[in-house]
Amino acid sequence: MKLSIGTIIATALTILSQTEVVQAWGAPSMAHVQGCQSYTKLLPRYDLYSKHCESVSGPSGSDPKWPCFTMWYSDMSIVNATLDGNSKVQPDDHFLIKNGDKLDFTTRDPTQPFTLTWNFGDVSMTYSDFDRAKGCFKISLQHKYDNDWRIWVSDEDGKGRDIDTEHHRQTDKVLCTKWLHIHVKEDVP
Repeated sequence: MKLSIGTIIATALTILSQTEVVQAWGAPSMAHVQGCQSYTKLLPRYDLYSKHCESVSGPSGSDPKWPCFTMWYSDMSIVNATLDGNSKVQPDDHFLIKNGDKLDFTTRDPTQPFTLTWNFGDVSMTYSDFDRAKGCFKISLQHKYDNDWRIWVSDEDGKGRDIDTEHHRQTDKVLCTKWLHIHVKEDVP
């Protein structure tokens, strides 16, 4: 049996829309099923992303102090994203994802704190305290469980790890950088 691309896409969209309707009615999400985890749906918004992260700096280009993020390992398709504080904005409206690869992103408002969590809440990164004048922000990393999962980040200067959970359950640092590189991985010996 041969299926057209259109038929496959239509079927996938139907399944997706039914899943969203069930979750909207308050039915349990897959997060309640043993061994399954639900993730935050974050859609690509290239035009808005590129305005902040790919345009040439200057009066008509991107702000050189606007934070942009890239995933060196893992991606944003398997993350739970929450906005900290009293935000009425949904995560999908706040995060500006470059494309379907979900490796590069920024935010609509760099002053809005957020937390990204991977692997059933095992490792997380919290972004906060943005200083618009200096282009600095605080990054906190956390590793909750005794396993081989690890998260580390680095700024755009060099390939060294600026913050790492390899030897710390929780660590934080203020970084002043346009680009932050995020690495989330299970370090298997």
